[in-house]
Amino acid sequence: MRIRMFSLCSERDLSQRKLEAKIADALHGFASNEIEFEDFSEPAEMLAPLAESLKNEALTVVAVEKPIYNKIKKKLLPAMGYILDEDATIRAMVSDNSDLDEKKITSHSLFPEGAKIFPSVDGMFSAFSVQKGSKLFIMLPLDKNRVDALLNNEIIPYLVGLFGEPVNEDAPPAPKKEKAVFSDPLVRSVNLLKEANASVAFCANKQEEIIDAVIKRIEGSDDLFVFAPHVEDRGDIDVVSYSVQLARAAKNLSHTELGAVISDPFDDDNGRGVCISITDGEKAIARRFYAEDGEEDESLVTAATEEAITLLGQNAYGVLSENAIGTDNIVHEKVAEKKTVKIILITLIIILVLCLGAGIVFKILDGRGKKEPTTEPSTQPTTVTTTEKEVVEPAEIKNLMVHIVDLIKGKEEHQVRMSDNAPDKFTRNGEEMDARDALALIVQNAINDEDDWNEEALKAMAVVMFTNLKYRDNDFDISDVEIANTADAEVKQAVDAVYGEYLAFEKYVIAAPFTRYSAGKTASAESVYGVDLPYLVSVDVDSDKRTDDYKYDVTISSTELSSIVYKATSENLAEVSNDPKTWIKIESQDKAFDGDSGYVEKITVGKEIISGYDFAQMVNSNSENRITSVCFDVSYNATNKEFVFTCYGFGSGVGLSQRGAIRMARRENATYDDILAYFYKGAELIGVEDEEEETEEASSTEKPSESENESTTESTTKKQD
Repeated sequence: MRIRMFSLCSERDLSQRKLEAKIADALHGFASNEIEFEDFSEPAEMLAPLAESLKNEALTVVAVEKPIYNKIKKKLLPAMGYILDEDATIRAMVSDNSDLDEKKITSHSLFPEGAKIFPSVDGMFSAFSVQKGSKLFIMLPLDKNRVDALLNNEIIPYLVGLFGEPVNEDAPPAPKKEKAVFSDPLVRSVNLLKEANASVAFCANKQEEIIDAVIKRIEGSDDLFVFAPHVEDRGDIDVVSYSVQLARAAKNLSHTELGAVISDPFDDDNGRGVCISITDGEKAIARRFYAEDGEEDESLVTAATEEAITLLGQNAYGVLSENAIGTDNIVHEKVAEKKTVKIILITLIIILVLCLGAGIVFKILDGRGKKEPTTEPSTQPTTVTTTEKEVVEPAEIKNLMVHIVDLIKGKEEHQVRMSDNAPDKFTRNGEEMDARDALALIVQNAINDEDDWNEEALKAMAVVMFTNLKYRDNDFDISDVEIANTADAEVKQAVDAVYGEYLAFEKYVIAAPFTRYSAGKTASAESVYGVDLPYLVSVDVDSDKRTDDYKYDVTISSTELSSIVYKATSENLAEVSNDPKTWIKIESQDKAFDGDSGYVEKITVGKEIISGYDFAQMVNSNSENRITSVCFDVSYNATNKEFVFTCYGFGSGVGLSQRGAIRMARRENATYDDILAYFYKGAELIGVEDEEEETEEASSTEKPSESENESTTESTTKKQD
């Protein structure tokens, strides 16, 4: 039978390519045609060829990366004409094997009516098949923890029952060999290195045996790789600089074109990891590469070696050449599920620095991390001439809201007058980006894919984020702002619909913070940030209480809390008191929750009184245990020697509640301007058209005085249906 296959991933790495190859190889014996995945990064791009395949091919297979699997299932299948319904068996499996909230359990349990379900071991991300007439459609997740079991135990036996045993070809035709090269990035990398006559010397450290085993299993790798003695002493330098020195030493000692190293495993705030470095002797690429949950060191080093060989192939003609990873390729994938078995997070961070004592410019790329970092360095220009005294300082990349809070809490008053500045381009790392595309990526980064966003709520978020960019008043330079790698079509449409509109209060652009969901009421800026802003006051959002993850506990041991405070302030809590119960005390709350609990305004930590917001930031910056809401209570369990923080809501609590906005739009038919007017009291929605009309009106009369200008500007308000 004829088979056509589609893969939907925002970004593809080595592990995803391997999964695609594994699925293709498993299905090859059933196909009467040569099959290979057609790769897409956006659902909209896939719809037309998918519809064609469903009409013409006997079997259509869609593989979707795990973080968006349930989201695509809920959006794609209704668009294809299927009605979704919950499966009780899968629901029970997911409920028994996880502590997910009700909404996530439901998303894992939805399947087309009449589907043949292929359950995973825990029920989550289960595959399925639906049949219409003689046409068959299969959807499965690109998940290394589930693909083998789904193929071997479910999908292949199912297809055998329908079509008989697959055909095993002793001598696959030539096109099949081409496919094997395409589907194995390691073979392709070796071929690229051979074409460039680029031999590689790996540092012969403790990882040599594992590295050598990986190399030997790659077809055609003979005589391409050598090992050089480990002669460098680390001393006091960091692991990244040290690994670059080792790679450079390996290259110089062996007189090869490239040098490489996989460092010994280390532990840091992101977990267990190694450092990969490759160099041409003058420039280098260094990448921190982290283990997945429960992964052994041998597996970690094996995966890191495969990643290193892939990087070597990409840079076979010279590091930072046209074939290298360019400075625009900064990738940040959001993690949709917090409680998956393994989380793959790729963060590519490029920095130009002076390598200690070696004069090497290198770029650092963090890979396969376990959690999202709160800050990360941004890309700097690659054409930099360094001297022994010159060090390029990277900018600090933050979520746009963090930048806004920094401005709100700043010592100097920050005021930006209203203007009609809505540029066609934003600037990022010295390069221009289409303004609407850039804003869509910023909005995508600010929303949670698990929340059920709709058009009006997304429009409100687009206005909020554009308002914050204007409030920064830095000519729309977003070099230090976190952005998503791709944006959904719905987000792009929302941005296009309202681009240029922003919020103002009494002639000035406002700061527009937001929160994922409140504690039943939002908080005032004065309660959380200590700054009185009349448009950021507390408003009721009762619907935020009707969510499964509204109230939750965060437990931190007394030992860890002491360590957190010491890291942040150098204060030793044990010297303050022998009784941990007295170490922290909430001094004041705004009573937003129930008249007793609320957003923490002031809290005593040791000898100091700080804001609840600053305390949460202190914990979140120095611990894996995160206090994710400023609305919390705290108690001390003397038996277990631990503090229990009972949190309500999620986020700072100030400004727009994202879930509240979604519910307003869905249940009250609120438009985006209604939503904005509710959460930002007294603020005006300003549109470019209004300002253009004002400009035309002003130009037709005598030039007014400065005070008249301010009066006219203040009156420009846009309200849309």
